[in-house]
Amino acid sequence: DSCSRIMQSLALGSSHHFGRRLSIRLKSSVAAAPKKKDDVILPTKEQLHMLAYRAAIPMVGFGFMDNLVMITAGEAIDSTLGVALGISTMTAAGFGQCCSDVAGNLSGGTVDAAVTRMKLQHHGLSENQLDLKISRMYKLLGACVGVVTGCLLGMSCLLFMDTDKADRARKAKE
Repeated sequence: DSCSRIMQSLALGSSHHFGRRLSIRLKSSVAAAPKKKDDVILPTKEQLHMLAYRAAIPMVGFGFMDNLVMITAGEAIDSTLGVALGISTMTAAGFGQCCSDVAGNLSGGTVDAAVTRMKLQHHGLSENQLDLKISRMYKLLGACVGVVTGCLLGMSCLLFMDTDKADRARKAKE
């Protein structure tokens, strides 16, 4: 398209018009060129958003599983062993976290497989682009948003729990 316009300018014999057109074309191509940092093309906003999104999705699954298991196991331990052995609720929560960590290790492959089946759009960034500070920041932010979202969703089990059960059992034991 731009070549045909240049050729038309040449055909008209207007060297002034040709020079002006060429100058404008060169300036616009320089302005449209991607910015570089240390010879690495900076990622586009779309690529950075996709990078953050791809980092967030598995962390939603991790945060969900982590809180769901920790809260459920911690509550079960608190209302049984906690009452029988007289351990504190915080100790029971610590044991619940241990159960959650083990469950996380056992289910990590399942979460990864589920994310892989989602066939998320790839960000298209090179290794050098991924090493840029801006890329690392977007990936970290995405992972943080994902894990917080997952943790909040994992806390939904509290809506269905009798959270006062252990306290009632302790009082009944006294």
